[in-house]
Amino acid sequence: MKLLLAATMVASAAAASAGTCADTPTPHTKFDDANPIDTPKAHDSDDCCSACAENSECKAWTFEAAGLARSARCYLHSSDSLPTHSGGSFTCATHSPATPAPSSAPSPAAPPGEGQNWVVIAAGSKTYGNYRHQADACHAYQVVKAGGVPESNIILMMEDDVANDQENPFPGKLFNKPTAEGTPGVDVYDGCKVDYKGSVVTAQLFLDVITGNAEKAGGKVLKSGPNDKVFINFVDHGGAGIIEFPNGDFLHAKDLNDGLQTMHDNKMYKKLVFYMEACESGSMFQGLLPTDINVFATTAANAEESSWGTYCPPDDMVNGKSLNSCLGDLYSVNWMEDADTQTGLDRTLEEQYEYIVKVRHGVFFQVVACSST
Repeated sequence: MKLLLAATMVASAAAASAGTCADTPTPHTKFDDANPIDTPKAHDSDDCCSACAENSECKAWTFEAAGLARSARCYLHSSDSLPTHSGGSFTCATHSPATPAPSSAPSPAAPPGEGQNWVVIAAGSKTYGNYRHQADACHAYQVVKAGGVPESNIILMMEDDVANDQENPFPGKLFNKPTAEGTPGVDVYDGCKVDYKGSVVTAQLFLDVITGNAEKAGGKVLKSGPNDKVFINFVDHGGAGIIEFPNGDFLHAKDLNDGLQTMHDNKMYKKLVFYMEACESGSMFQGLLPTDINVFATTAANAEESSWGTYCPPDDMVNGKSLNSCLGDLYSVNWMEDADTQTGLDRTLEEQYEYIVKVRHGVFFQVVACSST
């Protein structure tokens, strides 16, 4: 089945064009312009074209498609003779004045929440020995925040007992990647805002949050709508048909898929992307996820094998100090380190999958479910 190439983690929702664009776009090409006259919000190339048509100074435009952790962008140019060069995620055109369209009744108002991006991140373990899971979760938080998702739309749950654990040689800090002595490294805990911590972090809370049940959750929940895009990232231990949370019962595969179905039935997203890090994580979706609810899911392992930690002793050194624990998980670290680069941000989901599996040898990254309406 064709992957949802437009369904990137933080891609803005596509809106219908106003029909004012008469330009002929050139795909995979951009205008070189250090000082565009405007950078209006645009969901797709038609929006960017329309924005140019509405700006009397605009002679050309460039649209940059949403990447893995970056919203779509539009650049308006005051010249149509700028140099160009190729770029896989770009589309550009010189502006051709459109023939005025006959007047018509105003379009109905867009539904609340149109085009927003929402993220739920959960680390399901506790204690310092599981350092890597909370480091992964905070790194994911930083990736989506850097990609433009507002903090108000990011929900993070984890025990939050590692950064300030007495075993941590860097109190109040978490690192997801080693560094050489003399290099301080990147503290992913800095600015990582935890919405639910401690004993409240359970499988039931996770389901309440993703299904928008504020009354039961008692705090921040998804408030996404039918035109929004949702990214869910879970990191922890798992087994056949289960994943673990730091408190309470396991989350069973059926309950997870029922929750995703509820989200779809309640029109809580346009597209949903789910990245899961856990042993035997493929068993949470394979043969269970409905094929008609527009979900793209990948896992760190298939239904029968383990996922793996990485940057483990003796490769756990940060600025000359050993943390005596694995700093990250192989699947999570690879997609996030890719997303930390501009090249990674420009990739579609399919391109990232191919890069990690084929280029970063030894990394298991399985597309277990890809359903579309």
